[in-house]
Amino acid sequence: MIREETICLGSLVKTLALKGEFIISASVDLDELHIKTELVFLETGGQLVPFFVESLEISGPSSAVLKLEDINSPEDAREWTGKNIFIPLRNVKKSRKKSKSLEKLIGYSVTDDELGPLGSVVSVMEHDINPLIEVEKDNKRLYIPFQEDIILHIDPKKKNILTHTPEGLTSLYQ
Repeated sequence: MIREETICLGSLVKTLALKGEFIISASVDLDELHIKTELVFLETGGQLVPFFVESLEISGPSSAVLKLEDINSPEDAREWTGKNIFIPLRNVKKSRKKSKSLEKLIGYSVTDDELGPLGSVVSVMEHDINPLIEVEKDNKRLYIPFQEDIILHIDPKKKNILTHTPEGLTSLYQ
């Protein structure tokens, strides 16, 4: 499969239970996509390796549970944990739901007013009560609440978000 004919859903962040299932941390809004696929690709060594899907259950806009054929234990699954997951574009259709506004922030750089650069937005978790932006830098992830007192300014031209993160939030990240 040619990479240009696929879409990256996100990554397999960890295993679940004893059956070799994965939890997917999505980099796209799964609620906005209608996914119908029997085949996925996991990226390893720059190559896309095909796997047949046993089940795929969307559990929110940014997460899903995936079970692949022939991966039947946590030991089998560990080899693939952390890998990016791709599906053929032909198996994805945009839902008719209205696009969510925070999704536009994916790819923006995030800068704290005191600490400086924090990384780039890799996903958005749009929960009604407390939406979060997921920021990644040097393979470390930070979850920043999308609240008025934390998000100081969004500059669409520079694709930058200026924040004032609460004390202690970034200490786990650094």
